Amino acid sequence: MKFNALLIDDNQMSLKSIRDMLDSTGSIEKIFVANNYFEAIKIIKYELENNVFSINLIFIDFDMSIIDGFEMLKNLQSIDLNDIFVVAISTNIQNKKISLQHGAAEFLHKPFGLDELQKVLDKISEISVY
Repeated sequence: MKFNALLIDDNQMSLKSIRDMLDSTGSIEKIFVANNYFEAIKIIKYELENNVFSINLIFIDFDMSIIDGFEMLKNLQSIDLNDIFVVAISTNIQNKKISLQHGAAEFLHKPFGLDELQKVLDKISEISVY
């Protein structure tokens, strides 16, 4: 399965690193990038309003300032986004349990490598088939 991903992280180095890894997996067709919650919502609303919504995978850094990943995940749940998988990303392993309880499909602990990312994409691909 090919994904159209939205990557949300306020750290430019992390954005570039994760985007490069996503590109190298061959599992991603299109990548949207947002530096914060407001940019992410702008992208999502534009896609929805123009009936071109194609995002089926969202990566959220849970360690962002201003509006963190938990708040973002709660707000995203208020928008009817069926069939979209959320992957929580954090430097704090304690966020794993909480993010999964709040609707994330998977969790990646920073720093992570291409192998861990590919495993997550493979798991989500298997889930999305059903």
